[in-house]
Amino acid sequence: MTSYGAQDMKAKPTEFSRFDFRTSSYSGENGNNCVEVARLTDVVGLRDSKVEFGSSHDVVLRVSPSTFAGLLTAVKDGRF
Repeated sequence: MTSYGAQDMKAKPTEFSRFDFRTSSYSGENGNNCVEVARLTDVVGLRDSKVEFGSSHDVVLRVSPSTFAGLLTAVKDGRF
């Protein structure tokens, strides 16, 4: 498993394209009530859909694919 330091986990939104991110179909009509996910080769990016893409407040959390898979499993198992 790849380990990231605190500084490595935050990525500039410009590292990702606006079109890399997917929004859940469960996010509501306007699509801004969820976390958006982007998968690159060796990293998964997570961002808040309520924040305008590319704004000074836009932060992308970077996690390894295995960490993201663990998060999804935990959510599906009801641990959150």
